Amino acid sequence: MTPDGPSVPASSASQSLSNLSALLVFSWHAMPLKSTASAEESLWKRSWFELALHRWLKSSQGHIEDQTMLLFHLSSAVLHTNMANIHGLVHKFLLPKPRASIPEALKLWHNSDDCKIAVLHASLLTQAAQRIAISPTSKSFKTPPSLGVQQPPSTAGEGPHAALCVYLAVIILWAAEVTSENTDWANAKSILEKGCNILSQFTVRIAGVLMNVLRRLKENIT
Repeated sequence: MTPDGPSVPASSASQSLSNLSALLVFSWHAMPLKSTASAEESLWKRSWFELALHRWLKSSQGHIEDQTMLLFHLSSAVLHTNMANIHGLVHKFLLPKPRASIPEALKLWHNSDDCKIAVLHASLLTQAAQRIAISPTSKSFKTPPSLGVQQPPSTAGEGPHAALCVYLAVIILWAAEVTSENTDWANAKSILEKGCNILSQFTVRIAGVLMNVLRRLKENIT
């Protein structure tokens, strides 16, 4: 986590994924949790996590599966996004009242390099998720010999984390659009629709719940 710290070995795919998962969990503390807080008020330095993610990517030589890259891109995106602000905006747009006003903090974020980096990784995340959704392995069903009943695969194709990663990436992309001075509301709807299309192809139950949130957001944009 620091420039002079020891490298964490990642000799296997499972160990590499475990290291990345830990980075994702801790990276949320590198950005302020309160909607009014500044980056300087976060618990840990963001640069530590950016370095750790760079080391992870460098140590994971060769092909990295899309499921794993979802976590990498989400980690990178949240390092440059105050998710409390984003969730607050989502909540405002879900309320049955006229179009919500955009907080000044999000306007400043939209015009910053942080927004550009977050949008880049959120876009790459949705691209990886699309590949997972259309992958034959994610739609196949395995039949255990002892049961004779078809069940969705637990490891091949999508995983439960994939749906949550997609949802968070989509609301980051949506927020980046609606916080613009000249918001393209058609594009904002398109972003939400794309997220719904990806989630509709997932078999995990949480995908349906998150898809309904995106649909409600889309319906409230008039």
